[in-house]
Amino acid sequence: MVGSFIGAEATLAFLGIGLKQPVVSWGSSISEGQRYIRDSPYILFLPCAFLITAVVSFVMPGEAIREALDPKLR
Repeated sequence: MVGSFIGAEATLAFLGIGLKQPVVSWGSSISEGQRYIRDSPYILFLPCAFLITAVVSFVMPGEAIREALDPKLR
């Protein structure tokens, strides 16, 4: 569930509904990076890469543990 919460927070911050400045969020960083995509694309791509890495690093082990411990899947 942690990966889902991270993704939801980033989505809300990206849309402008979540955390506001000066609080740093991956969603707000991605939203700011859209302005500079032509001049400095790394400002957009680095927060996207870290967000994806964080979400996947929580979701994949959670799914593996659920599959290993769920008696319905045996």
